[in-house]
Amino acid sequence: MPNSIVIAGDMANIVIEISGYENPKAPDSSDANWLSCTVVLRIGPFSGSIAASFTTQDFARFFNEIGTALHTFSGVASFLTDEDTYA
Repeated sequence: MPNSIVIAGDMANIVIEISGYENPKAPDSSDANWLSCTVVLRIGPFSGSIAASFTTQDFARFFNEIGTALHTFSGVASFLTDEDTYA
């Protein structure tokens, strides 16, 4: 899965599979950076998936938070969308 993010733990994981841009020809950059994704959750015997849309900024923000947490060996990295961040 080259276009996936996997977060794995003890008997559980979350996979965000990125299919591609929703509208790469959009004239506005804020409209053009939305990604079509599938979120797959597996916890023990349970698994489920849901279609979702995220922006490239959502992933960039998460990447930066993970980098900080790994560098300092502390803190929390949260995957927040623009709606969560600015609500």
